[in-house]
Amino acid sequence: MAKPKNPHGDGGDGGSTGKPPQKHGNIDAGKGISSAQQATAQAAQNGRPGGPGGKQPNNPTNPPPNKPTPPPKPTAPPKADDIHHSDASEAHIVGGDGGRQGGHIAGTGLSKKTEFPQSWDGPKILDAAHEVTQQGPPAKGPYLTKDADGKKAWAYDYTGTVDGVTVKTTVLADGEIRTAYPPNSADPGVITNPPAPNPQPKGVPVSDPPRYSHPDIGGDGSWTWEGPKGNKIIRVVQDAQGNVTTTELGDYQKKK
Repeated sequence: MAKPKNPHGDGGDGGSTGKPPQKHGNIDAGKGISSAQQATAQAAQNGRPGGPGGKQPNNPTNPPPNKPTPPPKPTAPPKADDIHHSDASEAHIVGGDGGRQGGHIAGTGLSKKTEFPQSWDGPKILDAAHEVTQQGPPAKGPYLTKDADGKKAWAYDYTGTVDGVTVKTTVLADGEIRTAYPPNSADPGVITNPPAPNPQPKGVPVSDPPRYSHPDIGGDGSWTWEGPKGNKIIRVVQDAQGNVTTTELGDYQKKK
């Protein structure tokens, strides 16, 4: 009776020996178990480029996913005639954005902020912020910052003097004024707030930062926290001597 043919066929990895293939890619089982195990572990660690479980190739030219791409870098600052205030810049410079940023009119009282002289009202501050942008080219820029919506934007800094007070104004590349403040605390009338108390009194509301009552403009040197705490709106005052007083101002109902 004729012998059955080699079930693995002729040629290929199996050859004509009748044995199962011993080599699979870089893994050669014929060299022993430990050698095959080491090769298998290395193959599992390396993975296959682009395949399931494998390492994806890094391409330095591609930005990380879900990361906004900055706008193109400008080649020149905005023209003087294009520089202007917006509703957002006016609110930011004078009263601040919810007490977190900006706020440079006298009496705002935010920690470590400088404020314009007490004699400068809102329109005066805004006029001065614009005026220094018309005095010459920017002192710095372009550099990346964020606009009023938190998006990346290119900006330039202008520095000048108005009535003896140094004013620094940041202007976005499209001409919109972003912010302005007095950087030199030694200038006449400029108010500089100290750091807020640390640690702060127990039980203060944290929805809004504290405000300082500056003695330079008739204040008493106290710090005030005001906002919701639990189901109440409270005011916490720490005076210049460190004494703390808490007052309930009314009920608070959380927004649904």
